[in-house]
Amino acid sequence: MPAKHPIIAITGSSGAGTTSVTRTFEQIFRRESVEAAIIEGDSFHRYDRVEMKKQLAQRLEAGDQTFSHFGPEANLFAELDGLFHSCGETGSGLRRRYLHDEEEARPYNQSPGTFTEWETLPQAASQPLIHHAAVIAAGQAEVADSLARFEQMVDHLKGLTRGRLRLAGVTSAEYFLPRLLGPFCAAHPGIEVQLLVANREEVLDRLRRGDDDLSVFGQPPDDMAVESAVFLENPLTVVAPDGHRLTGRPVPLSELAAGPLLMRERGSGTRMAVERLLGERGLTARVRMELGSTEAIKQAVLGGLGLAVVPRLALATSVGLTELTVEGFPLMRHWYLVRPAGKPLSLAARALTNHLTEKRDGAERSQQPPMP
Repeated sequence: MPAKHPIIAITGSSGAGTTSVTRTFEQIFRRESVEAAIIEGDSFHRYDRVEMKKQLAQRLEAGDQTFSHFGPEANLFAELDGLFHSCGETGSGLRRRYLHDEEEARPYNQSPGTFTEWETLPQAASQPLIHHAAVIAAGQAEVADSLARFEQMVDHLKGLTRGRLRLAGVTSAEYFLPRLLGPFCAAHPGIEVQLLVANREEVLDRLRRGDDDLSVFGQPPDDMAVESAVFLENPLTVVAPDGHRLTGRPVPLSELAAGPLLMRERGSGTRMAVERLLGERGLTARVRMELGSTEAIKQAVLGGLGLAVVPRLALATSVGLTELTVEGFPLMRHWYLVRPAGKPLSLAARALTNHLTEKRDGAERSQQPPMP
């Protein structure tokens, strides 16, 4: 399908709601300030209503029971094919309307069941063509994929002046993701950004369904096909309340494992990283309490319930917490932008990916020593 002059086919059996879907697309295009040309399938019938009745009667009288509204003899398929080709290549072509009833016929001073004169499609720089016809069926997954591709097509038609970007991130991302989105939103004020922060399992479920343009994880899933891009370092550090007895001295990893430790729920990326580190040393954590968010863990540490491993990014505005010098820490990890494998990026999602990865590359270059 051409990107500049795309063609959308809305198909379905009689009574399936294709007219309602067409009107919905018209409303979407109107809202997004994109001009679309509507082509109705019955406008390419060969005969008007009166002539079609005559043709049917004559064919039946001659013993021909194959003639119908849907066959090549009753339709201008070559002309419709020519319209698709010319519109896809240049955005131009000829169309007419079939006037179904008195209401449609009145503005043209014609009878219902007749065609209007052929007319040239209205010119628009990036005009989509919507073809409303019959007959095909699709499953839920195919419909969802088609709608996603339609939204991406609209984004391409508008460039980055307007659009929608859906993001989902695990709870620890709340400490930095809104701040990183600020400059992007300032550079693209017409992009509507929807951000959901939830626990890992919920974000994984959304990723499986393809609900979002991009997902943010500290550890991409390894049980599904995804594409990921690193955009930020994510050092994990051990924290204790100010004045804790372990403050100011090196702490062996075995002493940390002896706890008591406060941990995120099972399946959390931070917890998996800590358990992997301990497992490599043959250690098991003594967990006192599981909590569902990094903020809850910080409050529990302040309450003297135990030590915890948290992203360093979560400590920027924290008061009363101290980083401990623990063997193997800070545990260096990264933040990733993730999407289902093969899912195309919308313009807005691509722009955000470039924005965040360019910031990462710039930060890495600034930390490198000067060339000799």
